Amino acid sequence: MEFGNNRENGIYQKYHSTLKFGNNKNLENLNICLQDEKSSQTTRDIINFWLSNDNYCNITSKLNDDFKPVFVYHLASILFYMASMYKDNGMAAPKTIVFSGNGSKYIDNFISKDITVIETIVNKVFGEIFGGEHKVNIKLPKERKESTCYGGLYRNADEPRVESIVYHGDNSANYKNVEDVTQNFDKLSQALVEKYAILADIYKEILTILKNKNVLDTRTSTERYENKVKEDMLVPLKTYYTSEIKDKYDREVACTDSVFFLPVIDRVFEMTKI
Repeated sequence: MEFGNNRENGIYQKYHSTLKFGNNKNLENLNICLQDEKSSQTTRDIINFWLSNDNYCNITSKLNDDFKPVFVYHLASILFYMASMYKDNGMAAPKTIVFSGNGSKYIDNFISKDITVIETIVNKVFGEIFGGEHKVNIKLPKERKESTCYGGLYRNADEPRVESIVYHGDNSANYKNVEDVTQNFDKLSQALVEKYAILADIYKEILTILKNKNVLDTRTSTERYENKVKEDMLVPLKTYYTSEIKDKYDREVACTDSVFFLPVIDRVFEMTKI
């Protein structure tokens, strides 16, 4: 799925005509050029340009104020997927999670720099999936890329080797290639829709927690976001599975992109427009 050059992106729409770069006329002019209809720059390129010049336009603070619930849903969905993958594959919950890629900087920039807040979110998700209370230690290194941008497992050398898996959000069938997923899509989609509903409930609880901790302004209404994540996920799941996987790859090709995230990506995009 490629929303990188979609000018309907809510973040782009909110700031593109009003964002200023102080007295730096060069950046002001470059910003105008990047947004020109004839420009080859994508919306993602433009937003990254804003972020790289945050000291002039203060975009980080604006995103923190205006789009925090969207970033929270993004984080919650990743944690939910990870917790479900561990549980469904018979693994115990991790004791420590290290956010090591540069992309994870959105967590401390746009959600909270307070590690205890992030730990509360993580433990909430893992507690709901595994049951009981969980205490997962969180590491947000000042310098990212501390381990690997692809993720990794730290374990004792004498422990059994962990096999590489592609988890689509359900283990009721053997989903190895596109044909496997297509043949079992009804079963997979039913399981995923149930999981998305659970995720929506967890997301609502997390927003309440963040309000209680004053991470979210208690005067901020989150009802629209809560309702958006509860909207039908089956239609975008079917739509994007067809366009992004089924119609794009041969049936014997390994399905390495998790089907779970197809409607989640769409939902995050739609949430930016609230």
